[in-house]
Amino acid sequence: MGQEIQQRRHDIIAALGAHALAGPAARQRLVLRLITLMAARFNWVSGTVSIGRAELARLWAVDPRSVRRELARLRAAGWLAVRRKGVRGRVTLYALDLGRILADTAPDWPALGPDFRERLSALAARMAPDSAPPVADAAGAPSARVLAFPGTAPATAGPAPGPAAAAQGAWAAACARLRAEDPDTFRAWFARLQAEPDPACADALVLRAQSRFVASYLAAHHASRIGAALAAAAPGLARWCIAPPAG
Repeated sequence: MGQEIQQRRHDIIAALGAHALAGPAARQRLVLRLITLMAARFNWVSGTVSIGRAELARLWAVDPRSVRRELARLRAAGWLAVRRKGVRGRVTLYALDLGRILADTAPDWPALGPDFRERLSALAARMAPDSAPPVADAAGAPSARVLAFPGTAPATAGPAPGPAAAAQGAWAAACARLRAEDPDTFRAWFARLQAEPDPACADALVLRAQSRFVASYLAAHHASRIGAALAAAAPGLARWCIAPPAG
């Protein structure tokens, strides 16, 4: 196993462990069983695991009915899928969606430290799940995730946007606040965002993330923090949004 795959294995299992410890007992048992399966049978090169239900029952110390229930929960979470059904003497081949696992465990990464969080952010960007909710339309333009500041009127199409320097200046001022508040979070999540003027409105801003995963995660978990920093740094800004890479 190559060094990169070994590091990925270590980081993903650690992320799952932190996620389990932050959840209720039933979630802890489910994730512990997945970790045990990954440690014992998962092929980190192909992203698959081949195992029969009888062997799973022994591995998880449960009865066959519990195996069916736990597999159904993992499939419902989007973490596991059947790649090939077990027929004619062959056991079932399962695939794990590591990108989806990273997306779902991301809120618990801070418990593992800033270095881990930064490393996992880069890994997640390369393994972003296809099912990540859209943050922009196919052309990369802001969509329903456009956020207006409290007390401002809804933005409408206006004149041609101002220079890119204006957008970058507003974001630079907001970055100074975000960095001062939490340097680790800033380095892991905000530092690589690129500010662009919104072509639909002169007083609006698009923050371009490096991947769909990062854009989706920021919109879900850090929108209020970014909005507060922008409101303080650029009071005249009417609206802003987080978008994935263009193209």
